[in-house]
Amino acid sequence: SFSYSVCSFLNVTDLIAYKSKPALYYCIILGFGEQLIIWWELMSVAVIMFDVFIRAVWEKCTDRLEWIYVLIIFIFPFSFNWIPFINLAYGPANVFCWIRSVDLEDCSDFNFGVWLRFSLYYIPLYTLMITLIILLVIAIFLVR
Repeated sequence: SFSYSVCSFLNVTDLIAYKSKPALYYCIILGFGEQLIIWWELMSVAVIMFDVFIRAVWEKCTDRLEWIYVLIIFIFPFSFNWIPFINLAYGPANVFCWIRSVDLEDCSDFNFGVWLRFSLYYIPLYTLMITLIILLVIAIFLVR
């Protein structure tokens, strides 16, 4: 959470990123970093919930799985957060740096960026959260 706070604190150049190439590159790197850090945190929560589910419901010891958990937390987000670099989709996104929804040259809609936001963030986020809620409910009712 500290790393996300630092990344959000540094996220201040989006208003000048349209005019300045160094600010644009900074915004691209910051957008990638913020997306990556968000997914590291989400995967950490998911791994903890999954571990609690295994321990509570199946009553299995998961101590030997810890190195796999670390790999999942840090490697899985890298497997898909590089995709916005294909069309330079990272950049200024309204008031912050993330996956942009506006073309940088003529301010028209950048539909690929909107599609990327939903396919790389919103849909996986809600799918993960619903899955974790289902696991939590199952764990609560089976452990009672």
